[in-house]
Amino acid sequence: MRNISLLSAALLLAGCASQAPEAQRPQAFSAQNNPAADYCETQGGRYERALQGAGYCHLPNGTTRDAAMLLQEKPNQ
Repeated sequence: MRNISLLSAALLLAGCASQAPEAQRPQAFSAQNNPAADYCETQGGRYERALQGAGYCHLPNGTTRDAAMLLQEKPNQ
């Protein structure tokens, strides 16, 4: 009976320990954690990330701009 109790306690602790790293995993890339993508979308554009890591903003007027450059040119408020 004592062995079953010890085994149950060990399994319970192992189960709790295996979930801790999952909670600390960094967020995947999304527009929500990218200021350039966020600014693009607030301007009515559609953000697209290229294979080489550069991000582009397709603006409503038909132009496509580098999202980081668009953010740099943002007027100060």
